[in-house]
Amino acid sequence: MNQKDYILNLNKEEIKLVLESLLYSSSVDVTGQFDIGHCKEFFNLAKKIRYSNTDIILENLELFKGVKYEDEHSEDISKVFPEIVVEEIEE
Repeated sequence: MNQKDYILNLNKEEIKLVLESLLYSSSVDVTGQFDIGHCKEFFNLAKKIRYSNTDIILENLELFKGVKYEDEHSEDISKVFPEIVVEEIEE
């Protein structure tokens, strides 16, 4: 299968956010000082990348459907990234 090369038109601050979130996600030993503002920036950046690369389908994330979301943008995440929404696990 041929791999398509993608170009991300990101500014310096957006690249910094990508690097920080990747490093934070890559190791339990990396700590972060993120607040709700950062979470909104991460989501806005994810939307920007999604809208410019609509053929990329996420495979390694899950967002449970039907739970009370703790933040104000999880519901929007389910709309922008519907492929990660899964049914809530019943106990």
